[in-house]
Formats: sequence, structure tokens, C-alpha cells
Amino acid sequence: MAKKFLMGLWWTIVVAGAIIGSSYYYLYKNGNGLEFATHVVNTGDILVEVKVSGEAKLLDEQQLSFGQEGKITKIFANVWDNVEAGQVLAELDLDVYNNTLKNAELQLANSKLALQKLLHNDTSLAQSQIRARIREMQNNLNLEEEQYLILTQQLEQSLQSKKNQLAQRSKDLEIARQSLQTSAKTLVTNVETQEEQNNETLHASAQTINDVRATILASLDDMESHIVELDKIFAYSPQFRLYDDKYEAYLSSNDASFKRKTKSAISHSYNILKNQRNTLDSIESTPKALAAYIINLYNELEVLVMLTSNASDAINASEVSIAYTEATIDSHAVTVATARTSFLSYRDSLNQLRARIDALISDDLQQSTFENNVASQVTNYKKQQVSVESLYDEIALLQEGIATQKSSQANQLERQQTKIDTIKNNIALSYQELEDIIDGPDSYDINQAQNAVRQAELSIENIREQKDDYQIVAEFNGRIRSIDITEWEQYNFEDREFVVIENPDLIELELTVSQIDIVDMKEWNPVLLTFDAYPQIAISSTIDSINGNPIPNKRGGTSYKATVLLEKQNITIYAGMTALAIVTVEEKRDTLVVPSLAIDEVNGEQVVYVVQENNTLLPQEVTVGMSDNFYTEVLSGVSMGDEIRASVITDEDFAQYGISAEWDSIFGSE
Repeated sequence: MAKKFLMGLWWTIVVAGAIIGSSYYYLYKNGNGLEFATHVVNTGDILVEVKVSGEAKLLDEQQLSFGQEGKITKIFANVWDNVEAGQVLAELDLDVYNNTLKNAELQLANSKLALQKLLHNDTSLAQSQIRARIREMQNNLNLEEEQYLILTQQLEQSLQSKKNQLAQRSKDLEIARQSLQTSAKTLVTNVETQEEQNNETLHASAQTINDVRATILASLDDMESHIVELDKIFAYSPQFRLYDDKYEAYLSSNDASFKRKTKSAISHSYNILKNQRNTLDSIESTPKALAAYIINLYNELEVLVMLTSNASDAINASEVSIAYTEATIDSHAVTVATARTSFLSYRDSLNQLRARIDALISDDLQQSTFENNVASQVTNYKKQQVSVESLYDEIALLQEGIATQKSSQANQLERQQTKIDTIKNNIALSYQELEDIIDGPDSYDINQAQNAVRQAELSIENIREQKDDYQIVAEFNGRIRSIDITEWEQYNFEDREFVVIENPDLIELELTVSQIDIVDMKEWNPVLLTFDAYPQIAISSTIDSINGNPIPNKRGGTSYKATVLLEKQNITIYAGMTALAIVTVEEKRDTLVVPSLAIDEVNGEQVVYVVQENNTLLPQEVTVGMSDNFYTEVLSGVSMGDEIRASVITDEDFAQYGISAEWDSIFGSE
């Protein structure tokens, strides 16, 4: 990515320089007096670099453990301690080792004494010692054989216990599996029943709710028609003022308050019907919502009933005249009575609708109870599944434990049998030695005694060499990363517990390289590293290896890995630290170079403008070689010391191309 950016920057500068340079050269030739910078051709270095990132890894680490089983008596180091090669890190109980060494030393002393007796031909004491040794070994043999029987019984009992546990868990698993199958069948049946009931209930409920809503809406329409009839009599609305003009002086003339109350009740009734329609349109089509709506509507109808009472009182308080006859009053009274009867009938019908909705609510409660029961069965089924899986895992662990215990038992019994065989062999050798002594020493006996001394000495050497098995010792200078063992616990080979030591002085930096940059990179390329944790410190190294296996990334691209090895540094570098690596992929030292922006292209040829004695510019074709971001190698066309010119470009000129640079830092100045 860095290389792409630099190449883009380079071509931007080259194109801009070519355009500006060509134009300025043309103007210069035409005498416009433009200002130029002069550059003296000289030798220099061309470096092509790639910038990549990397992550540090510790290259050398070891898992250290005991070579012997036993009780851990001491741990001499802690995690992150620095240790030296040969330093003891932990130690097992040495009592067994010391006793074994002591017995071997005693055996050596006895062998030497026996040899001396043979050489002096004094066998009485030697015979006595051998017989005592045979008795002692026979006692030890009896104890070891008894221990073998006890160990066999204990191991068999322990193994049988695990086998019994495995058999019981296998029975439990079979019972659990059968129970799970039964639960699955029951659950499938109940779920199917639930789906069937849900479909039936939903269909019936939806039909009933639609019927009830339609009935209520029709009732509201009828109630509004009755209110309109009353409105015509009392002329509340503007469109009914014509009716009022005919008999306004006579309607409720004996008590005008009844008329006012009736008009107010008509206004309120219109609002009630409007609100009830809006509410009916907005509420959910559920039994509970509709039941609440019916209760509210039932209470609101009391206002409509009161309307008819006020209207009846107003009509009864009217005065008969030519304009407002008795027949008119009777007709109005019938209209009011009809409305009152209708309102009461509507209110009574709401009770029937409420009963239908209550039945739906009851059905919903029953269905909800059934669904909860099914959900409980699902939860129980999942618990049974977990129980069965747990039993499978437990059985697998038991089977693994039985296999491990069988292997451990075989090893323990084999070690015990080896002890018994060794004692028997030593007893046989001692009997043979006793017979030889009784028969009297000869050259063979003396050689055997000398061999016994040598064997005893070798045995002591071997035992002393085994002391390393009782200790964990650092094999190189490093740092402890983890300690799995604990003081006073029993260390066993199968536990796989270690002390892990790492070498902080040998670091591998893994670089992530793009597919564009990897083709330019080679082993032994120089690298300059700057760790994020130490931005002021630069570390020099080289590319150690390049891995050509592609690594896809999440964006669909591909990258590769290259590694850098770092020896001991004066700074602390931890695994995971990141660094910027500048890799020099190509270089040319002490070669003829010119500023890249001094090179122009004319008719497809690379040229520079050489300053002549009369201060004119002569285009000179050149052959170019390597190039970095600022300088280009010239293979032919100019010589060291030649003066070439290029136009002076200011910071403002660079800013036009999004570049910030000092022209003089590239070309120099006169």
C-alpha cells in the first residue's frame, strides 16, 4: 500500500514536471525570461523501499517437566522470573532417591569387603554376611510380593468401581433416552393439536369479532338516525333551523330549560357516536379490547336514554297553537318514545354481544392454558435432551478414565513385578556367591567379586545421574511464562503439567506483505524497524525468510508473510508488539543521478536540458536506469559535472497536485 502511494506520488510529480518543464522550455527559448533552478549532475544512492507492518513473536520456548513421578517439595521460581541456564526451578521429594543411593553405597561397601575377604581367603565372615543379606532380601521379597497382591486388589477394586459406575450410567442413559422418545411423541401430538385448535379458534374468533363489530356499527348508525330525528324537532344543527322557525315559540314554552337540556344532550350524543366510531376503528380486533369497548359503549348509552327523557319533558311542556298543533306534539312524542325504546333495546343487545365476547375470552384462556402446558412440555423436553447429552459426556469420560486407569495399572504392576524379579535375581546371585565362597575362591570368583564392585560403582553413577529426573532445570537463559505444578502435590506423568520457559532475547517479527510488494522482496534485504512502543528507536536487521503461501483477507485480497529475526536488544520486546518495517528491496550506490523532475519526454524520448556556455538550454537525450521517489539513475547522455536546469516550482505549485514539498530540497539552488 505504501509503495502504491509513493508510485502514485512519483507519477503525479513526473507528469506535472514534464508539463511545466516543457512549457517553460518553450517560453524560455522565446525569450520570456523565466526563472530556472540549476542542478549539477553528480553521483548518489538510489533506494527503493517498501513499508509494511509486523508483529513480534517469541521464537524459542520449552515445556519443562520432571523425569520421575513423586511429590513436589519445592518450587524455586515464579511466573515472569528471569532464570539462567542450569538453574533449578522445582524439585521432587528426594527421600526415595537418597534411600536408593544409600543402599547402592552400602552394596558397594559390601562388594569391596567381599573382594577383600576373597583376596585374604577368609570366608567365614563373608558367608555370614551373604546369608544375612539373603535373609534380608527374602524378607524384602515377601513384603514386595504381599504389596503386589494388595496393589492388585486395590487396582481391581478401583477399576471395578468405575466399571459399575459406567454400567449404572449406561442404564440411566437408556432410561433417559426412552423417556426422551416418549416425551417427543407426546410433544408432537400436543403441538399438532395446539396448531389445529389455534386455527379453529382464530377462525371462529375472527368471525365472531367481525360480526360484533358490524352489529355495533349498524347500531351506531341507527342511533344516529334517531338523534337526527330529535335534532329536526329541537333544531340543534344549522340544517334543521327551518323546522325550529315554525314552532320555536311553543316548543317547551312552559319551561324553556328542558329545550336547552335537550339541545345540549343532542350535541353530546353526536360527539358520543363520533367518538365511539373512531374508537371502534382504532382498537385491536381482540376479545379483551372489544369487551372493554362494549362496557364503555353501554355506559355511554345512558346519555342517549337521558336525551329522550329531556326531550319528552320538553315536548310535554309545549303549548298548543295553530302553528304547533296537538297532532304535532303527539307526533314528536311518538318520535321520542321510539328513540327511547330503540336506545334501551340497543343497550340490552350489548349484553348479548358482551356474552359472545366473554365466551371468546374464555376460549382464549383455555387455549392459553393449553399453550402454556405445551411450552412447559417443550422446556421439559429440552431439559431431558441436556440430561441425555450430559450422560453421553459422562459415559465418554468414564470410558476414557477406565482406559487410562488400565494403562496406569499395567505400568504400576509392571514396576512392582520388576522389583520382585530384581530381588529374586539378587537372591539367586547371592546363593551362587555363597556356594562359590564355600567352595573356596578361584580366579573366576575373584573376577566376579571385582565385577560386583564395578557394577556397584556403576549403579551409584547411574543413580546419581537420575537425580536430574527429580528436578526441573532451565536449559537456557530466559523468562518463565507459566507454572502448572503446585508445591506438595503428587506429580504424575499423565497429568501433563509443565513449567514453560521462553527466550525473550530471540524475537521473530512476522511481516504482512501485499501481493504487489512481495514480488520485489528477497531474503537478506535490509530492514529498518521501529516498534510502536519505541518510536524513537530504529533497529537494523534483514529479511530472514519469505513464505509464498497466500493468506486471503476479509476484503477479498491476498497477502503473504515474511520474517525478520532479532537478537538480544537493549529494549524489552514482548510477544504481540507491532512495528513498522522499512525494507530496502533494491539499491544502487554511488551511481550517476539527476532529479527525476529534471527529465522530460520529447517525441517519446527521455531528455534533460543541459545549460550551454551562452546560457541557453540544449535538450539532451538520456538513458535512464533505476529510480526512487526523487532521483533517477542516468546510464548515458550526461556526465558528472554537467549543469542541467528545471523550472522553479513553489509550494503553491505543488499544492495544485495535493503535494507538499520544497523544490529546492530536490534540485538545490544556484
